[in-house]
Amino acid sequence: MRFFLLLVLALAAQAALTAQQVPWFLSSVHVWLVVVVGRAQRLPGSQAGWFGLLAGLAADGVRGWPLGPSGIAGAVAGATVARASVVFELSGPLFWVVGTLLASGLAEGTLALVYLTLGARPPHGWVGAAAAVAGTAFLGFVTAASEWWWGRVFSPQARRRRALRRR
Repeated sequence: MRFFLLLVLALAAQAALTAQQVPWFLSSVHVWLVVVVGRAQRLPGSQAGWFGLLAGLAADGVRGWPLGPSGIAGAVAGATVARASVVFELSGPLFWVVGTLLASGLAEGTLALVYLTLGARPPHGWVGAAAAVAGTAFLGFVTAASEWWWGRVFSPQARRRRALRRR
């Protein structure tokens, strides 16, 4: 349930980033993909793929794009990140950085492939795809740093260290 709430918040942020006043390199960031990556950490590949499909379809609807291509890209990205995290035993900050980089690269490649297969022009070119990968990977890095800080400050071990220092 928590991930669906996070997905709604990410889609709201995605809608806010696509406003006219936001610079182009920020509007290309896929905020919804970070939620897919977070869900892929806890689910097997097939379930992460279904969640990626749902998130991608919702992202298409929010951005006003034709429904489908981002859903396919989200499904591929979610299933691949879930499998890669198991195979390479990714966890912690490394999972977030590698997972978002892998997911955003796969999502952009899949988006381009789907659009080109349909005979349509992708919504953005190479520069936009590179900005999307870099921005989403940076968002994954920020998520990793936030998770590290949160664990450092609010974990049970941190509470014990603070309690021992007070004595």
